[in-house]
Amino acid sequence: MALSTAREVKSVHTWVSDGTCGLNGREFCEAVQVKANAVPTRCRMARGRPEKDRMCRAGCNEKETLGHVSQRCYKTNGAMIRRHDAVASVLAKELVRIGYNVSVEPVISTYHGKLKPDLVAVREGKCYVIDPTVTGRDNIDLAHRWKVRKYESNPDVRKYLVDKHGEIPIKFGSLTMSYRGIMSKESVELLTAIGVTKAALKRAVVVCLRETARLVRMFIYSCMRGPSHFKQKTRGHGIRVD
Repeated sequence: MALSTAREVKSVHTWVSDGTCGLNGREFCEAVQVKANAVPTRCRMARGRPEKDRMCRAGCNEKETLGHVSQRCYKTNGAMIRRHDAVASVLAKELVRIGYNVSVEPVISTYHGKLKPDLVAVREGKCYVIDPTVTGRDNIDLAHRWKVRKYESNPDVRKYLVDKHGEIPIKFGSLTMSYRGIMSKESVELLTAIGVTKAALKRAVVVCLRETARLVRMFIYSCMRGPSHFKQKTRGHGIRVD
C-alpha cells in the first residue's frame, strides 16, 4: 500500500500538524507509525537481515507485513470488524448532526441473498446509501467503485428503498480509505457534496489509524503470550449514531 495517492485528499492528513483529534501521546505516535509503515512487523524488522523469519507469527502461510496483519490475518478478524464499526460510527454521527435521518445496516433481501448497507441517509427528499470500508488495495478509487456497484447494480436494493422512502432520487457512495489513512478522492467528492465536513473526514481517518495501531499491538502481544490469549470475537461493537 503506497502513499502515492495521499496528495489527492490533503485535508485528512492535517491531524499530524494541527491537532491530534483526541489521541493521547502513545496513540499519536502509533498512528504516525502506521501512516509511515514503520510498525515492527517481522518483515519490517528483517530489513537488511535476510536470515530472519518473515512469516506471520500467528501461523498464517503469508509474510508478516502491516498489510497482512491489519487486513487478512485470522487473529485480528474481530479487531478489523471493530475498526470498521468505529469508522462507520464517525460518519453516522456526522450525518445525524447535519440533519439526515440515518438507518444503520438495514437488511435487504435480494435475488442473490441478503445485503446490509452500513448507512442509509435521507434528507429533503433525497436518499444516499453509503458503505464505509477500510481497504488494502493500492487503487482505493477502484475499491470505492466496487462498493458503489455492489448496491447500485442490484435492482432489489433500489426497490427496497423506493418502497420504504418513496420515489425519490437515490445515490450510492462509500467512505473508502486505506488502513494507512489514505482516502479515496471519488468517495470524498460525494460525501462533501451532501454536507459531510472535512473535519469529520479527518476524524474518520484518525479513528482508522488508531484502531489499526490497536489491532497491531493486540496481534503482537497475543502472539507473545500464546494462542489462548486475546481470542477474537466475530462481531464488533456495532455502528453507533448517538
